[in-house]
Amino acid sequence: MVKQKKQVVVNGEIKNREWVVDTDAIRSIRGNDWTGDYPRLIQTDLEQMAETFPHWFLTVGSSSRPIACQRDGDYFIPKDGTLQCVNCGQAINQNPSCLIWTGLLPVQIVGAEKVSKHIRSLIAKGNMKLPYVGDEAAFLLTPIRIIYPPGWPNVQPSAYYTREFFSSLGIGPPGTSHAHHMYEDLRMCLFASWHTMTIREVIQNRIAPHALAQVKIANGERPNSRWFN
Repeated sequence: MVKQKKQVVVNGEIKNREWVVDTDAIRSIRGNDWTGDYPRLIQTDLEQMAETFPHWFLTVGSSSRPIACQRDGDYFIPKDGTLQCVNCGQAINQNPSCLIWTGLLPVQIVGAEKVSKHIRSLIAKGNMKLPYVGDEAAFLLTPIRIIYPPGWPNVQPSAYYTREFFSSLGIGPPGTSHAHHMYEDLRMCLFASWHTMTIREVIQNRIAPHALAQVKIANGERPNSRWFN
């Protein structure tokens, strides 16, 4: 039994929601037969993520995008036998095709003076779009989405940034770029050759170095392939 949590806005007030992840509801999502064939895989990811990234949670989507509740715009979660809105509890009225981990990854900015100067300017103008930690954004809290592939764990997951990450660094989205290890749709190029990892290991071993590499490039440093490994 693994619990997850999320803050929601109700009538202008921030409320905390906490729930037990219902793995039976997860198995109802079409195209994800691995959840039934290898039930321990999802349980391992839930347990590891709860331990290391407790503010991340599992939602559902179509393609690479989470499905939003039409009533309040929040995400759907597997709870009490159904996929329901984390905010209002309304049952989903679409057919999701993927499972998505979403959360904020702290990315260190300290030492990247060019990027720090840009962020300080955004903060002073009230134009900062992403949350941060420290008076001068020592860490940028970066939204990340990770999508399970239908062939998990034999196929690597897909991971995406948002445009706000790059604008916070003072650069535009790089598009398909060998230097940035990026594809056109804000998707990270994480593996030349996939070998089985848990979602936590993907974040720690690949996504975190990838995000830090974007900071270094935005700061004017020459790209180095070793940053991404």
